[in-house]
Amino acid sequence: MAMPVLTRAEVEGMVLEALNISKTTYGTHDGSPLFKIEFVRECIFQADLDVVKAITRSPGHPRRDEYSFSIAVATPGVVVRLSDTNNHVGEVIYVNITRNDAKVVVGKTAPAQKITEWLIDKASYGGDDCVDGYYDVTDNNFIFTGLSASVRALNVAVHTLADTNLYAPFEYKETVFRLAMKELLKKDPEAKLQAAEYAGDAANDLMVIMGGDSKMTPSVQQFHGSR
Repeated sequence: MAMPVLTRAEVEGMVLEALNISKTTYGTHDGSPLFKIEFVRECIFQADLDVVKAITRSPGHPRRDEYSFSIAVATPGVVVRLSDTNNHVGEVIYVNITRNDAKVVVGKTAPAQKITEWLIDKASYGGDDCVDGYYDVTDNNFIFTGLSASVRALNVAVHTLADTNLYAPFEYKETVFRLAMKELLKKDPEAKLQAAEYAGDAANDLMVIMGGDSKMTPSVQQFHGSR
Protein backbone atom coordinates (compact mmCIF):
# COMPACT_ATOMS: atom_id res chain seq x y z
CA MET A 1 0.00 0.00 0.00
CA ALA A 2 1.32 3.42 -0.97
CA MET A 3 2.32 5.73 1.86
CA PRO A 4 0.04 8.77 2.30
CA VAL A 5 1.44 12.11 1.17
CA LEU A 6 1.61 14.97 3.65
CA THR A 7 -0.03 18.04 2.13
CA ARG A 8 0.59 21.69 2.86
CA ALA A 9 -3.14 22.25 3.34
CA GLU A 10 -3.31 19.63 6.10
CA VAL A 11 -0.56 21.24 8.16
CA GLU A 12 -1.84 24.71 7.31
CA GLY A 13 -5.24 23.86 8.76
CA MET A 14 -3.62 22.66 11.99
CA VAL A 15 -1.55 25.85 12.21
CA LEU A 16 -4.48 28.20 11.62
CA GLU A 17 -6.54 26.41 14.25
CA ALA A 18 -3.68 26.60 16.76
CA LEU A 19 -3.16 30.30 16.06
CA ASN A 20 -6.87 30.77 16.74
CA ILE A 21 -7.30 33.09 13.77
CA SER A 22 -10.90 34.30 13.57
CA LYS A 23 -13.39 32.76 11.19
CA THR A 24 -16.18 34.27 9.16
CA THR A 25 -17.82 30.89 8.60
CA TYR A 26 -17.09 27.46 9.97
CA GLY A 27 -13.83 26.14 8.54
CA THR A 28 -12.93 29.36 6.74
CA HIS A 29 -10.17 31.50 8.25
CA ASP A 30 -9.87 35.26 7.96
CA GLY A 31 -6.65 36.94 6.99
CA SER A 32 -4.50 38.19 9.86
CA PRO A 33 -2.13 41.18 9.77
CA LEU A 34 0.16 39.35 12.19
CA PHE A 35 0.05 35.95 10.47
CA LYS A 36 -0.41 36.54 6.75
CA ILE A 37 -1.06 33.33 4.85
CA GLU A 38 2.10 33.74 2.74
CA PHE A 39 4.22 33.88 5.88
CA VAL A 40 2.37 30.91 7.39
CA ARG A 41 3.16 28.86 4.29
CA GLU A 42 6.80 29.92 4.25
CA CYS A 43 7.15 28.73 7.85
CA ILE A 44 5.47 25.42 7.00
CA PHE A 45 7.78 24.87 4.03
CA GLN A 46 10.86 25.66 6.13
CA ALA A 47 9.65 23.32 8.87
CA ASP A 48 9.17 20.62 6.25
CA LEU A 49 12.75 21.06 5.02
CA ASP A 50 14.07 20.96 8.60
CA VAL A 51 12.43 17.56 9.13
CA VAL A 52 13.86 16.20 5.87
CA LYS A 53 17.33 17.52 6.76
CA ALA A 54 17.13 15.65 10.06
CA ILE A 55 16.33 12.46 8.14
CA THR A 56 19.16 12.92 5.64
CA ARG A 57 21.64 13.59 8.46
CA SER A 58 20.75 10.22 10.02
CA PRO A 59 22.60 7.39 8.18
CA GLY A 60 20.45 4.70 9.80
CA HIS A 61 17.07 6.27 9.07
CA PRO A 62 14.85 3.91 7.00
CA ARG A 63 13.43 6.77 4.87
CA ARG A 64 16.78 8.44 4.13
CA ASP A 65 17.36 6.95 0.68
CA GLU A 66 14.04 8.41 -0.52
CA TYR A 67 15.77 11.79 -0.64
CA SER A 68 18.64 10.68 -2.87
CA PHE A 69 19.28 10.60 -6.60
CA SER A 70 21.90 9.17 -8.95
CA ILE A 71 24.39 11.02 -11.14
CA ALA A 72 26.15 9.26 -14.01
CA VAL A 73 29.74 10.39 -14.63
CA ALA A 74 31.53 9.01 -17.69
CA THR A 75 34.89 10.80 -17.90
CA PRO A 76 37.63 9.56 -15.57
CA GLY A 77 40.18 12.04 -14.28
CA VAL A 78 38.02 15.09 -15.06
CA VAL A 79 36.61 17.15 -12.21
CA VAL A 80 32.81 17.33 -12.39
CA ARG A 81 30.91 19.95 -10.42
CA LEU A 82 27.97 18.00 -8.99
CA SER A 83 25.91 21.01 -7.92
CA ASP A 84 25.97 22.78 -11.30
CA THR A 85 23.63 20.42 -13.12
CA ASN A 86 21.94 18.45 -10.33
CA ASN A 87 21.05 21.04 -7.69
CA HIS A 88 23.05 18.88 -5.28
CA VAL A 89 22.75 20.19 -1.72
CA GLY A 90 23.52 17.10 0.36
CA GLU A 91 26.25 14.57 0.95
CA VAL A 92 27.31 11.73 -1.31
CA ILE A 93 26.03 8.44 0.12
CA TYR A 94 28.04 6.04 -2.03
CA VAL A 95 29.82 5.73 -5.39
CA ASN A 96 29.75 2.69 -7.69
CA ILE A 97 32.57 2.59 -10.22
CA THR A 98 32.78 0.45 -13.35
CA ARG A 99 36.41 -0.49 -13.81
CA ASN A 100 38.11 -0.85 -17.18
CA ASP A 101 37.77 -4.64 -16.83
CA ALA A 102 33.94 -4.10 -16.62
CA LYS A 103 33.74 -5.06 -12.94
CA VAL A 104 31.49 -2.81 -10.84
CA VAL A 105 32.95 -1.98 -7.44
CA VAL A 106 32.11 0.29 -4.54
CA GLY A 107 34.41 3.27 -4.90
CA LYS A 108 37.21 3.90 -2.43
CA THR A 109 38.29 7.41 -1.53
CA ALA A 110 41.64 8.91 -2.45
CA PRO A 111 42.90 12.52 -2.70
CA ALA A 112 42.07 14.21 -6.01
CA GLN A 113 45.75 15.06 -6.56
CA LYS A 114 46.71 11.38 -6.30
CA ILE A 115 43.95 10.38 -8.71
CA THR A 116 45.29 12.88 -11.24
CA GLU A 117 48.86 11.57 -10.79
CA TRP A 118 47.76 7.94 -11.20
CA LEU A 119 45.89 8.65 -14.44
CA ILE A 120 48.74 10.64 -15.97
CA ASP A 121 51.12 7.68 -15.59
CA LYS A 122 49.14 4.50 -14.90
CA ALA A 123 52.04 2.21 -15.71
CA SER A 124 54.16 3.56 -12.86
CA TYR A 125 51.37 2.71 -10.41
CA GLY A 126 50.57 -0.81 -11.62
CA GLY A 127 48.12 -0.07 -14.45
CA ASP A 128 44.31 -0.19 -14.46
CA ASP A 129 44.15 -3.13 -12.08
CA CYS A 130 45.77 -1.08 -9.30
CA VAL A 131 44.47 2.38 -10.17
CA ASP A 132 40.78 1.79 -10.98
CA GLY A 133 38.00 2.25 -8.41
CA TYR A 134 38.95 5.43 -6.56
CA TYR A 135 37.19 8.79 -6.23
CA ASP A 136 37.26 12.08 -4.36
CA VAL A 137 34.50 14.56 -3.52
CA THR A 138 35.62 17.92 -2.18
CA ASP A 139 33.18 20.87 -2.10
CA ASN A 140 30.95 19.00 -4.58
CA ASN A 141 33.85 18.55 -7.01
CA PHE A 142 33.93 14.89 -8.11
CA ILE A 143 36.78 12.99 -9.78
CA PHE A 144 37.31 9.24 -10.22
CA THR A 145 39.40 6.48 -11.78
CA GLY A 146 37.86 3.72 -13.90
CA LEU A 147 35.56 3.56 -16.91
CA SER A 148 32.43 5.23 -15.48
CA ALA A 149 30.86 6.09 -12.14
CA SER A 150 27.41 6.31 -10.58
CA VAL A 151 27.15 8.76 -7.69
CA ARG A 152 24.29 8.46 -5.21
CA ALA A 153 23.75 11.76 -3.38
CA LEU A 154 21.17 13.32 -1.09
CA ASN A 155 19.10 16.18 -2.42
CA VAL A 156 16.18 18.29 -1.22
CA ALA A 157 14.67 20.79 -3.61
CA VAL A 158 13.65 24.24 -2.43
CA HIS A 159 9.90 24.80 -2.05
CA THR A 160 7.93 27.32 -4.07
CA LEU A 161 4.80 28.98 -2.71
CA ALA A 162 2.77 27.08 -5.31
CA ASP A 163 3.70 23.66 -3.86
CA THR A 164 0.74 21.69 -2.50
CA ASN A 165 2.65 18.70 -1.13
CA LEU A 166 5.38 18.56 1.50
CA TYR A 167 8.51 16.40 1.38
CA ALA A 168 8.47 15.04 4.94
CA PRO A 169 6.90 11.60 5.53
CA PHE A 170 3.28 11.70 6.66
CA GLU A 171 4.15 10.28 10.07
CA TYR A 172 6.09 13.46 10.89
CA LYS A 173 3.10 15.74 10.45
CA GLU A 174 3.14 16.79 14.11
CA THR A 175 6.84 17.66 13.92
CA VAL A 176 6.32 19.88 10.88
CA PHE A 177 3.43 21.53 12.71
CA ARG A 178 5.45 22.17 15.87
CA LEU A 179 8.42 23.59 13.97
CA ALA A 180 6.16 25.94 12.02
CA MET A 181 4.36 27.08 15.18
CA LYS A 182 7.69 27.76 16.90
CA GLU A 183 8.63 30.24 14.17
CA LEU A 184 5.20 31.81 13.79
CA LEU A 185 4.68 32.50 17.49
CA LYS A 186 7.97 34.38 17.66
CA LYS A 187 6.14 37.23 15.91
CA ASP A 188 3.70 37.64 18.78
CA PRO A 189 5.29 39.24 21.90
CA GLU A 190 2.53 37.75 24.04
CA ALA A 191 3.19 34.20 22.84
CA LYS A 192 6.82 33.74 23.88
CA LEU A 193 5.99 31.00 26.36
CA GLN A 194 3.98 29.08 23.78
CA ALA A 195 6.78 29.48 21.24
CA ALA A 196 9.25 28.05 23.75
CA GLU A 197 7.01 25.05 24.40
CA TYR A 198 6.66 24.29 20.70
CA ALA A 199 10.43 24.71 20.29
CA GLY A 200 11.11 22.20 23.07
CA ASP A 201 8.68 19.64 21.67
CA ALA A 202 10.06 20.08 18.14
CA ALA A 203 13.64 19.66 19.39
CA ASN A 204 12.66 16.37 21.05
CA ASP A 205 10.99 15.22 17.83
CA LEU A 206 14.10 15.96 15.78
CA MET A 207 16.26 14.17 18.34
CA VAL A 208 14.15 11.04 17.93
CA ILE A 209 14.28 11.29 14.12
CA MET A 210 18.08 11.49 14.24
CA GLY A 211 18.30 8.46 16.50
CA GLY A 212 18.93 10.21 19.81
CA ASP A 213 17.10 10.04 23.11
CA SER A 214 14.09 12.24 23.56
CA LYS A 215 14.16 14.20 26.79
CA MET A 216 11.06 15.32 28.57
CA THR A 217 11.87 19.02 28.88
CA PRO A 218 9.72 20.82 31.49
CA SER A 219 7.74 23.62 29.93
CA VAL A 220 8.66 27.25 30.43
CA GLN A 221 5.21 27.79 31.88
CA GLN A 222 5.92 25.17 34.55
CA PHE A 223 9.01 27.03 35.72
CA HIS A 224 7.22 30.36 35.47
CA GLY A 225 4.39 29.15 37.67
CA SER A 226 6.71 27.79 40.37
CA ARG A 227 8.72 30.95 40.91
